[in-house]
Amino acid sequence: MFDKHARNVIDAIADIPGLEKADARRTLSWAYSEIVRMRIDATPAGDEAVKRADMIASLKGLAGALESASVFDNAHGVQASQATKEASAFVAAEALSLLSQLVTGQGGGSDPIASEATYVAIEAALLFLIGGYDANAASVAKGAALSSRNGPNEVAAEGHALATSILRLCQGNVGRDGHEEGTAGTPRTQPVLIATLLDDVRRLSYRTLRSAVDRYRAWLAGQDDQGADASAAACRRVRDATRKAPRQFVDLADVHHLAALLLETIESTRGRSVVALVPRPDGDPEHAANFEAYLRRRVVGSKGAPGRPLLWPSAREYSDRCLPGPSADAVVTMPTGSGKSFLAELAVCHALARGWVLYLAPTNTLAQQIRRDLSKALHPMDVEVTAFVGGSEYSTLESTEVVAGTKRIVAVMTPEKCALAMRLTPKIFARCALCVFDEFHLMNDTGSRGAVAEVVLTKLFFAAPQARLLLLSAMVANPKEIADWLTAARGSAAVPTDVRWKPTRTARGFVFVERSPWEAAKKESGVHGAHKPRFRAPYRTDVPLGAIVGLSGPWTDDGPADQRVLRLPISAGVERGAKRQGGLKDIEIKPPWKNGVGRALSVLFAENGLPAINFILSSRHHAFSSARELPPEKSLCGAAWPQGSPIPTVVGAWLGIANAELGVPSELEELMARGICVHTSAMLQVEQAAAEHMFKNEHALLMFATGTLAQGLNEHRQEDRGRSSRRRSRMVRE
Repeated sequence: MFDKHARNVIDAIADIPGLEKADARRTLSWAYSEIVRMRIDATPAGDEAVKRADMIASLKGLAGALESASVFDNAHGVQASQATKEASAFVAAEALSLLSQLVTGQGGGSDPIASEATYVAIEAALLFLIGGYDANAASVAKGAALSSRNGPNEVAAEGHALATSILRLCQGNVGRDGHEEGTAGTPRTQPVLIATLLDDVRRLSYRTLRSAVDRYRAWLAGQDDQGADASAAACRRVRDATRKAPRQFVDLADVHHLAALLLETIESTRGRSVVALVPRPDGDPEHAANFEAYLRRRVVGSKGAPGRPLLWPSAREYSDRCLPGPSADAVVTMPTGSGKSFLAELAVCHALARGWVLYLAPTNTLAQQIRRDLSKALHPMDVEVTAFVGGSEYSTLESTEVVAGTKRIVAVMTPEKCALAMRLTPKIFARCALCVFDEFHLMNDTGSRGAVAEVVLTKLFFAAPQARLLLLSAMVANPKEIADWLTAARGSAAVPTDVRWKPTRTARGFVFVERSPWEAAKKESGVHGAHKPRFRAPYRTDVPLGAIVGLSGPWTDDGPADQRVLRLPISAGVERGAKRQGGLKDIEIKPPWKNGVGRALSVLFAENGLPAINFILSSRHHAFSSARELPPEKSLCGAAWPQGSPIPTVVGAWLGIANAELGVPSELEELMARGICVHTSAMLQVEQAAAEHMFKNEHALLMFATGTLAQGLNEHRQEDRGRSSRRRSRMVRE
């Protein structure tokens, strides 16, 4: 389940007697696979059945031990490195996020803080923040269920308000939201009982913690200069006041626990604040003011775009080493989904103070997507973002405002289009302040595209000597060597950044046909019989499919099982055709193995509420044919967008443009009405945008796509929505 970076993180957890780090990986992977198994109704093979109670106990034990190491040990004088604290918090959060899906009992009446299921989700989300996994925190918080706001008493109402504020913080929802302060309550006229006093203390504690969370959210949004210090002080007061409570007040232990968690969350995340840490650009005051507006809008978010109040690791390293400016060339290698787009935005915003920006993308599809995303993100900057994907643009490029310098421009294009522009209008590039080269591993392509990309980059050294370079990729293993090459070629130091952090884990496995049914089908068909007649009627049947998934890492035979075998509730159709000359055809799977099995597996996930992308790598036309193979009555719409609901307005507008350009109705419209999307390079740009919108917002749960989608949508989907192991997109590769 874990890639090399995630395994390294788990290996950095605190050394606790009796806790083997490989066992921690197995426990998490086994629980995750069991939850997915239950969702898709698969059957464990052999004696691999898992007792629910045993799994819950294992997850609780793992979470409890590591949460103490990350949060409470420091308060008791036990020192640990920052890396150990963050790793322990991450693994504890992983265990709790899985546990939250297994705990069904609520408890606590209508007070969400006293409800086990809700509190476990809150606890997991806060620990993810402490560990630096903000997207995972957002995912867990989004799935937490709260009771009705109007509780039966003041304690429940305050608990609901506190839980709401915490979940907003964990989802990156910062800034003031008009939350009303609680009242002091009605004066009591009845005799005061111990239970009454406990309720009063709990209510006051909830209110104090909620106010602290709200002030910290305002500080993250740049709206309260003293908010971080005041919030930490309030959490510390509640924690200390409930630490040594009398034995009869043991009911306040959960308040003490929550206050300590919130305090550690504030102390761990304030050093990653975007508003507080990102340098402002030098120079033009107007541009600086626009940048401030951009930054605060980006932090708070907007409709359909969640906020980004905290810096992720790669963006923080780039900000520390290259901004303001950018002051140096940079080679940044980072996994998909780890914040590449936001890092590029920061570089672009700074560079626009000195000139225009060239943004290179390997395909026209990705160039269009980058243009859309940058146009939306940089709206407060008064920037024109243009994607040059045709041929006519270059005939008038020299007379545009790029040369005149009257407007800030970001020009998005492929290396091939850039090569043409450099031949036709070379003078334009003298004012280029920054070149962002997305997916720069394209230079290693053995075909003509790699050669063109390398030539374009080399020409830029001379055509734009003052421009800074930002090379971005998820697929380069030697960033330092490339940075050394840039340093030698340009005569100025280039900064390599190789942070392999990402907010998701990858469950790897493969699908297989069960041997016994397959052999039985071949025997029944007559292919392996002693007597093979020259003609026999075609034979058709189904054979069941299974899956093997990894657990702790490399599979071994000299220790505990590192793989899990499941019987999937799907099958593959097989048939043997007749052949009059030369005997019988061999039995084979129909339809073809890759597309047929990939489609069946994707539909299985989507039918059970797990968004799935079926990547079809053989032909861009097979994506549509796979979608057409699904029965017309098949509906895979998201829960929030049931079949029959009107198509979102913006999607309808895009499809209207597509219909006008095509001259016939787009085939997407009928498919998307059933919760099915297609995304290929053969589609119009507006059709691609419509498909991305439907899938990113979980209106459609199944998408058939080619590799062009992997270069863009997956990154933005994980950044915007967050995909922890609790609820992850299924990528079915063929």
